[in-house]
Amino acid sequence: MERMTRKYKWTVEITVDETWVADGFDLQDGQDVAERLKAGILSYATNGEFTARVKTGPVRELVAKVQGFDSVYAMDSSNKGN
Repeated sequence: MERMTRKYKWTVEITVDETWVADGFDLQDGQDVAERLKAGILSYATNGEFTARVKTGPVRELVAKVQGFDSVYAMDSSNKGN
């Protein structure tokens, strides 16, 4: 039997420069957004051409716990080198 895992959700807002739209960028064109982001489509952007910010996400204490940390502080301290 396949093990069910919990899913966690982050809502991210992406803003792109008009140049990207003029060049054909459209995340609502039916293509898989996750696959396109994994493929690195934003790696071609230069400074200022796009921004991304997390609008909502799971409670940070839960994320820390799932990652095996005792606290958010411990998680953040561990991630400072990344």
